[in-house]
Amino acid sequence: MNKQKAEKLAQKIREDWKRRGQVATTEGAMGDIKDHIGLAEDVLELRNGRFYSLIDKKEVDYEIQPLPYTDYNGGTFTKFYGCSYLWKGDPVKSTQREIGLAKAMLSKIPSQIILPSLALKSALAFLFLFARKNFYKYLWHYSFILRRYIGATWNEKGEIAGIGDQMPPERMNVMTREIRRAMNKALGGNLLTNLLPKKNLPAYIVANIMEFVYFFIEYDQAYRFPAQDILGELNKENLRKDFKKELSRVFDILIERAQSDKDKRLEETFRALKKSVILLVLIKDFGRIIKDFLLELDIDRVKLDEHDWYFSYLRTGYNYGGMDLETRRKIREKIDEEKGHISFKLEKKELSEEDKKYFQKR
Repeated sequence: MNKQKAEKLAQKIREDWKRRGQVATTEGAMGDIKDHIGLAEDVLELRNGRFYSLIDKKEVDYEIQPLPYTDYNGGTFTKFYGCSYLWKGDPVKSTQREIGLAKAMLSKIPSQIILPSLALKSALAFLFLFARKNFYKYLWHYSFILRRYIGATWNEKGEIAGIGDQMPPERMNVMTREIRRAMNKALGGNLLTNLLPKKNLPAYIVANIMEFVYFFIEYDQAYRFPAQDILGELNKENLRKDFKKELSRVFDILIERAQSDKDKRLEETFRALKKSVILLVLIKDFGRIIKDFLLELDIDRVKLDEHDWYFSYLRTGYNYGGMDLETRRKIREKIDEEKGHISFKLEKKELSEEDKKYFQKR
């Protein structure tokens, strides 16, 4: 490491800290293994192909590796000190509680209430076979509540203080934007509504659920990176020839790569997801939407790009690209050396007298 470069960066961090009042840290973005701390230098958005700082409210020019797509305005990117790659999103912003309720409704109700109960499963099967209109009506109300609580805010007592619909589309990055575009094309337009539709209910149900999916994959990298990894494996020619066979193939790859997860939670999640998607494909109303969506999707805009790969190399629990952690660690170390990246390790240390006087004034 260039000592002069490191000292210059340390001085910049001190200056930014004093000017802004804080330097945000994150322990997840740079990798979820020990001693890989990220110090957020800036949060950026694209404006006419250039980066604008959302913190300092001005156009900025950092030493950054080129992005494959800059043909849109907005997005959210985090620039870390000592790193030339951009994290898509804001890992400092906590969204766990905002998506927690909707996430639990999507997974816990089916897995822990419906599936264990023979009576509930039988009732739903009866509704689907003999009263499908009512089945879809109940499912729409369920999906609407799911969408309604995305972005809910909470007070200090853990009570819901406000309700939001979905994150603003302009804050989404290229992957989420492309998924939204392709899904709207498959659905025949933006079908969000607060009133029970009178026809084509399956499409409206999918539209509601997808609003949660957009929010979820934008903020939860534990699922976003594997999703990008596996979408890059899709073969559209195979989808056209035998849709269900190709879906099953890529899900098997996804499950196999998740087997490095020691507690098996990710693998179990993907196994359940495969069963759910294959079941939906067998239902004509939903199968058409899923097929049209995947055929419309621009794979190059959703798969892992150079920036995404950099931040996935040191993530455990999933073998990105079929590579184990040690292989990916060596690739990451080589990149850091070639690009002159500087890593950080936080240690507790007494403030200098000058710094103490500064923070006492604030």
